[in-house]
Amino acid sequence: MNDIREALAKGQKEMLFQKGKIKQLRTKLRAVSSPRSTGDMLKLLSAFAEAVGKELEETKK
Repeated sequence: MNDIREALAKGQKEMLFQKGKIKQLRTKLRAVSSPRSTGDMLKLLSAFAEAVGKELEETKK
């Protein structure tokens, strides 16, 4: 029973950690949220998507 509780606690910590990462990425996105052109916005979105993809890959491991 303790093993189950420990696993749940560890899972919750990991979830909070991932939420924190996503919040950091959002903050970075907002910090540069005044793009001068659609090209800048596309670069920003692709960089954001790439960062999220990397985080998901690391989470799966």
